[in-house]
Amino acid sequence: MSDKRSTDESNGEETDEAIPMPDAEAGGADETWDDAVASENDEVADDEAEPTADDAEAGDAADSEWPSEEDAEPTASGSATPVRDTEDQRKWFVIGVGGTGGNLLDGILLRRDTLEQERNWLSAVWDAGIQGYGSLNTHKTELAETYWAATIKDNDVEDYVFGPGRGAGTNDKKGQEYAEEAFRVGDPFSYWNDINLQQVQQASAVMFLHSVVNGTGSGATPTVARELNDEVFSTGEIAMMSQENPVYSAVVLPSAGESGSDGGIKKKNAAVGLARMAKHVDAIVPFENSHLKTSEMTVAVDGAEDYFRNYVRENKSLLAFLEAFSMSAIPQTGESDRKVRGNMFDVSDPIDPLDGINPLGLSPDEQPAHVLAPAYNRIRASEFTSDVLERLVAATLSYNGKLVDFDETTAWGGPFLFICPPGTVTQVRDVVERHLNDIIEDRDFLDVGDDEEILTTRNYVEVPEVEDYRLWVTLWNPEMPAMDRFHEYATDKLENGGFYSSRLEEYATDIENLFGQLGREVL
Repeated sequence: MSDKRSTDESNGEETDEAIPMPDAEAGGADETWDDAVASENDEVADDEAEPTADDAEAGDAADSEWPSEEDAEPTASGSATPVRDTEDQRKWFVIGVGGTGGNLLDGILLRRDTLEQERNWLSAVWDAGIQGYGSLNTHKTELAETYWAATIKDNDVEDYVFGPGRGAGTNDKKGQEYAEEAFRVGDPFSYWNDINLQQVQQASAVMFLHSVVNGTGSGATPTVARELNDEVFSTGEIAMMSQENPVYSAVVLPSAGESGSDGGIKKKNAAVGLARMAKHVDAIVPFENSHLKTSEMTVAVDGAEDYFRNYVRENKSLLAFLEAFSMSAIPQTGESDRKVRGNMFDVSDPIDPLDGINPLGLSPDEQPAHVLAPAYNRIRASEFTSDVLERLVAATLSYNGKLVDFDETTAWGGPFLFICPPGTVTQVRDVVERHLNDIIEDRDFLDVGDDEEILTTRNYVEVPEVEDYRLWVTLWNPEMPAMDRFHEYATDKLENGGFYSSRLEEYATDIENLFGQLGREVL
């Protein structure tokens, strides 16, 4: 679980068939700008124009034999998320916050329903992968238009809206204040029937889906994460039962040059939002739209165009990554040709090796979440050899494999998850164990050399009907151009002043703790 504690801080469609890869052998949503703007300043610097409604960006993002609504417990606000058996633990409890988070949660539900309708065996990934889910927003109309609202809540979303329901635009402080007011005057967990605390506790992990450039995703999400820690993981009987449940933040970043991405308000939102979030989660997994758009890995999602707006391809790529993360959720019982084999990849495996690693010497209350840089790709080959392994690693760490821009030669290491066709896991494991170290030592890859501080782990999952070799990676704390942009902006304003300097000063220590740990030089 997250050991963060409360403080005073008031991201071409394809089918599911495998396709050959390059060099392979044969192979957030709109958040409407509210009437008011940030209250801490009444003036705007010349180089940072006051945001308007036009600045609110469209949502970037983002199966199962699900119990019927008749089997679900009724709630005060429409239908409930189907309630799991109390002894039945799934991987994720998913909470989408803001327009982007709502889009991504919709993507998971649409993907699940697509697979169910096709009677695709992959529906077991989401059946075993999702314990529960809910969506939150400051914009009532936007939330009511989601697939989650239409299919689960009968469009009755009043209880899941922070503030007056007009949105927070790009004002992160407003998003924060709306969320904090809800917790100040009451206990939202008592009436968020879809965000059932018992189900949260039963899940192996919690995942927040959100952006950090608009007001709700950047402002409200850290507040909800903080309160969830206090309510679920820090006190009482539930905390005693949930000590190993990690909390993840899957966050979509704007790409350089993307509309509005270079404006001061969004850099400020990102710096503050990420720093605040890092205090209350165990890991931040950032995604970048430009990389999601060019990723070779996507999934089929019926109805995506109706809910993903301008980010259809991006959301499908992010969903492919999450689906791969949950592959080992498929039960080990049932028909022999529908079993996933190998060593199971648990939701805590990407971060467990980082336990106790604190190169900056920070106190437990100060130590931020680790940043996991995602990459995912595949290659077809008739046999898995050392040459195929090297090309698979190269494809995964290429522009089209990375889901955010990062410098792998500056990473602390990370987990390598190999997803294999049936009957090949032994061969793949043998090749990887004999040759992976030699490959990643090269300066064209992780440039590990003789650095004993750089740790990598290997996991192997053999999946039914997969016809190619896939590699899923989350490298630890590498340098990232997007993160550098946010950090440099914050540093400049803190040193030289500016329109958003007071907001940045409020979280200056948290900003430096998070961004200061990126890169290998701190080890």
